[in-house]
Amino acid sequence: MGEFDELVQEFLEEARDIIDGLHQAIDSAKGQPGTSEPWAEIFRGVHTLKGAASMFQMTNEESLCHQLESQLA
Repeated sequence: MGEFDELVQEFLEEARDIIDGLHQAIDSAKGQPGTSEPWAEIFRGVHTLKGAASMFQMTNEESLCHQLESQLA
């Protein structure tokens, strides 16, 4: 496996972890209406995914994350 393939694999693993964290934060937000911390965590996760997608020139994913960020701001 080449260096690029290893980077993509690392990105995918990190993305899975971030998405798992987003699921947990969303559940937390549902259970704690009026609490802003889960929403801040969701925003950070989406922002991180957007940056990583940009790094790998995944324009569709980057655009989706940008739209989500706009909705969360």
